[in-house]
Amino acid sequence: MSGSTQRSTIHTQPSYLAQDQSVRRPGGDGIRLDNAVSGPCSGNTCAQNGRHGVAVLGASTSTLESNTATENTGAGFHVRSAAPVTFARTNTATDNQQSNFDPPTLVKRSWW
Repeated sequence: MSGSTQRSTIHTQPSYLAQDQSVRRPGGDGIRLDNAVSGPCSGNTCAQNGRHGVAVLGASTSTLESNTATENTGAGFHVRSAAPVTFARTNTATDNQQSNFDPPTLVKRSWW
């Protein structure tokens, strides 16, 4: 999916591309990268979601690039993955209720 406004959570499948989405107000996570998903997640805006803006769960090997997460009930970016998750370029999180980056070590970026 590319370039549209979503009113429900985007659940990704293996080798799925989440790009240029605007996700607002679903009952769960804005974008949820689940188990064995590989591929980029870039240029997305996740705001006012019922849980996390972007959630990376399971064994997802993902690259997050130039995403914005704001005013979500959970964290802006929530990662619980056994596989490497790369934060490339600017990912911005502000005014999320739980935290902006969970765990806080996510503020490390690949270009430092």
